[in-house]
Amino acid sequence: MTMALRLTETDREGVAAPGAAEAPLLSELLRVFKLYGRAYLLLVGLATFSALVLTFVVAPRYRATASLMAVGSGMPQGSLGRLARLANITPSRDELPAETLCTILRSRRIADRILEARFQRRPGDPRPLPLENLLTGTDPGTEPQRDKLYRRLAKAARFSMDPETRIVTVAVETRHPYLSAQVATAYLEELSRYATEEHQSRSRLVSGFVGQRTGEVRAEVAQAEKALHQFLLANQNYATSTDPDIRIEQLRLERNLELRTRVLMDLVSNHELVLLDERNEAPLIQVIDRGAPPDLRSWPVRRLWVGGALVSTAAIGFVLMLVADHLGIRSPRDVWTIAR
Repeated sequence: MTMALRLTETDREGVAAPGAAEAPLLSELLRVFKLYGRAYLLLVGLATFSALVLTFVVAPRYRATASLMAVGSGMPQGSLGRLARLANITPSRDELPAETLCTILRSRRIADRILEARFQRRPGDPRPLPLENLLTGTDPGTEPQRDKLYRRLAKAARFSMDPETRIVTVAVETRHPYLSAQVATAYLEELSRYATEEHQSRSRLVSGFVGQRTGEVRAEVAQAEKALHQFLLANQNYATSTDPDIRIEQLRLERNLELRTRVLMDLVSNHELVLLDERNEAPLIQVIDRGAPPDLRSWPVRRLWVGGALVSTAAIGFVLMLVADHLGIRSPRDVWTIAR
């Protein structure tokens, strides 16, 4: 009976033990906070205030975005497409892959044109400057190191592609909102110019191939006509002749002339289509959104800086309070004593 009573009392103590352990832990934390609470709040306040001040001191940056997508052109794909494949020339007016657009935008050919172009920092700026000087802060006429310019431009301009919609986005970030919008729009213009130039150059290749082939077929038609004429002169009685070889030879020569004539007619008509397409300057890209000057800064993000400083300093300060209490630090002198 006594043993059962003891076991019951032990069980009750075991049940009450967790609650009893929580109270000392809470009281211990309150004790630590009373000792270091002022220093803790001072540390968190100074860090948060410093982060807030830095958001005003750090030079702001503004990001302007523009978006585009590749479009098809409707270039004739019949006989002209076959001729282009025979000449090992891809029809230039097909839809451009979005990955290709990103690669073109990152190319040095586009970068050189963007760096050499002149832009205004603000609307109505009477002195537009080349972007290479705006990025490096140098005077016009000086030529900064090219590799350094490429790195700065790659840092300021970013290109991305949505895998689902295949829309390419151009994001430009500089210290001036109007400048960011201008550079983003310049990328669109340079990409459109590049695509148009490539289209025209490839169209000239197709046109040259079709023109050359047309001349060759004209000569073949003339040769077929000459062969048929010589046959008719040598066999003027072919209509009443009973010799099958003469009749077969006549049919062969007429069939060859008819075939060459049809090929020549197709080439002439397709050559006219190529010449028309060569003069067609329809854009290969469709601009969805042009760059507009942003109203809000993209960097530094004030809420991110202040909130990050507040949360991180609060966590670090809490750990420092526990360490200081464990080491018995009560004043700065104790720190020097432990350090020695």
